Amino acid sequence: MTAQPKLVETEAATTELVVQSKPALLNANFDAVTERLERELEKYDVLVTVDTLADAKKLATELNKTATEFKTRRKAVVDEVSAPIKDFEAKVKELVDKCLAGRQKLLDQIKKFEDKTRDQAENLLAEHLVSLNEEHGVHPENQTAEYHDLIKVTAVTAKGNLTKAVKDTLAQRVRDDKAVQDRTDKRLLMLENASYKAGLKAPLTRAHVETFLFVDDATYEQRLNTMMQSELQREKVAEEKMRESIQKENDAKAAQEAKEKAAAQTAVVQTEPVAQPEPAAESGLSEADKLRQRAREIDQAANYTDDAAAYRREKAEAAELVRQANALDAQQSEPVVKSEEPVQYNATPDRTGVWGSPMGAKPSIDLIVGVYDQPDTHRKATATLEQGAEFAKAMTADQPNTVYAMWVNSIANSPAALFLNGQTYLMEA
Repeated sequence: MTAQPKLVETEAATTELVVQSKPALLNANFDAVTERLERELEKYDVLVTVDTLADAKKLATELNKTATEFKTRRKAVVDEVSAPIKDFEAKVKELVDKCLAGRQKLLDQIKKFEDKTRDQAENLLAEHLVSLNEEHGVHPENQTAEYHDLIKVTAVTAKGNLTKAVKDTLAQRVRDDKAVQDRTDKRLLMLENASYKAGLKAPLTRAHVETFLFVDDATYEQRLNTMMQSELQREKVAEEKMRESIQKENDAKAAQEAKEKAAAQTAVVQTEPVAQPEPAAESGLSEADKLRQRAREIDQAANYTDDAAAYRREKAEAAELVRQANALDAQQSEPVVKSEEPVQYNATPDRTGVWGSPMGAKPSIDLIVGVYDQPDTHRKATATLEQGAEFAKAMTADQPNTVYAMWVNSIANSPAALFLNGQTYLMEA
């Protein structure tokens, strides 16, 4: 900062106004004039008559003239005596104006300096706040520290730096922001665990608690517990509705299947045996597919139960239905005797089947597993089919033309099923 000129006070004697004056002294013959005027007026202190009318008018005119002379004389004397006073007032006013002009000039300079200093303080505070946020690692969404109330002339030292008191105040505000950020991060980190601990299947997220995420601990815990209880109740209602919906669908399907089965049995009794479409043709699903669909529904419903025993029971029931469906597939596969030709195969969205004789199984393995698009799945399927072929050869060493059927689940990569001589065998890769 550049050096400023100092104000030098002058001696008191040069600015003190010394006035020497004497009170105005005016002498006049007020008593004599008053006495004479009263005597003249007494002569006419009577009723005006015809005889005195002319004199009365004359005296009234003289009295008016005399009054005018008194007024003129008063003004002349007062003006003469007041002249020094007016001159004094004018000179004093000039001195006052000079003082006020000097004062205003100083005030303008003071304001200019203070405005410049406040601008400097604002820039320094803004830079220091950025530095503090970076130092403490406060994220932009948590930066609430303000410094506008610290923008003062006294915030800057003579060397142009922020004072220690201002720096400390701003640093404390940033530390407060960091503490809120740490508390918020901790709450969000614990939110998922707290949700599962409370029994929720879908954990709460920040969107659920955003409206009260930054409140004090006691309020946060109270509102969080309230929300969790509400979510638990909502999930319970949703699960109950899901179970009811699945049960209704299952009941409707069971009724439809029973109706179709009864109709098919009636048709067999009343007509000669002819080629008839399978009952599942109307729905587009085979009996095995229906069993699998029923198994999936039971398996999904099991995921929503809180009863461990019911969960295991429903899972076991679903597994049994899958086993029955697999057995139906194995039984309904049309056996074809093959010798030197590669075995035939078929593929559906959930399984791959192969049938033929033991002698014709090996050459077809690469063809069958080609429906898989993952290397690991390809390896497991190949091993499973090879194992099935070897097993079939061993079981029918003395029966080279025995027919067998084998399939592999191409979705779950589950054990293969080998249907041989009316028996079903499970193998793992």
